[in-house]
Amino acid sequence: MWKLFWGDNFDKILRSNRKNVVPGGWRIEVSPALPAEEDFFLHVVEIGNHGTTGKRRTELLDGVNFQGAALEGGPMVLFSSTSSLVSMGEASLPDLACESLIITSLQSDSLYELDFGGLNVSNSPSAVLPGVSAGTLRVRTNSKGVVRVERRSLGNLRLRIAQV
Repeated sequence: MWKLFWGDNFDKILRSNRKNVVPGGWRIEVSPALPAEEDFFLHVVEIGNHGTTGKRRTELLDGVNFQGAALEGGPMVLFSSTSSLVSMGEASLPDLACESLIITSLQSDSLYELDFGGLNVSNSPSAVLPGVSAGTLRVRTNSKGVVRVERRSLGNLRLRIAQV
């Protein structure tokens, strides 16, 4: 990119010429498959050395009042799919080995109940049966309305979230 603007003899950015970096050289542009009045985009960026990224599975999370993404070996992240803070909602958590669950767009400094249960449809023989509880947690959000839960076996479950 630099050589396009400054010629073939320009090999690297020196400390003295950082102000000449091409703005937007790292930019990614996306557009919807079909035009609509409103479009949502979710980008999952995995950072690592060349050749070491892109090997972990990612899954879209789409539920009631929540959307997000899950990264194998990383977190599952949910945020509001509405224009307001969420007092209740739910989402299906895919069969991925994830380390934590992060939920945003909640009321700050508030108590929420997280109910985990079996999915209605699952291909896994070790899945919790539909309608059977896999546990309930009561958690308090931080001052920004975010909660993080460290829990093994987050995958292949239905999560219901309600403010208490």
